[in-house]
Amino acid sequence: MVVLADGSTKWLKDTQVGEFIWTMPSDGTQIYLTEVMMIANTQRNTTALFYTIETETSHKLSLSPDHLIRVKHFDYLPAEQLTLNHSLFVVMKDGSIHSSRIRTINQEYKTGVYNLFTLDGTALVNYIAASIIHILMVDLDRII
Repeated sequence: MVVLADGSTKWLKDTQVGEFIWTMPSDGTQIYLTEVMMIANTQRNTTALFYTIETETSHKLSLSPDHLIRVKHFDYLPAEQLTLNHSLFVVMKDGSIHSSRIRTINQEYKTGVYNLFTLDGTALVNYIAASIIHILMVDLDRII
């Protein structure tokens, strides 16, 4: 779920272009609002492999293997390269920002593939700092 400007949450699949959602910069020092510019990759009936990550603070997120996520000391890594030695940036209920070590990583097939694009390329999803970028997008950008 993404966190909207008013603090409420919304499923990624229900997010609308023009809404403002909370995000976090690469340094993990603050949160701020960014605009949803486009909804892409809306495949409600597609079943795909996901990495479901849970942190020691019980924050949980499911990502495609090539989806990039902000990792403490490593900038961004694809989900398939994450290990239990990595820590993610999370926002706690009181609004404070912490790094939280990954407790579990499970591979599972889920139905429904969604992605959105924000003005700055990041989003706070389930209160975890995430990128909206996939490795495929990065590679295509280099080719063009």
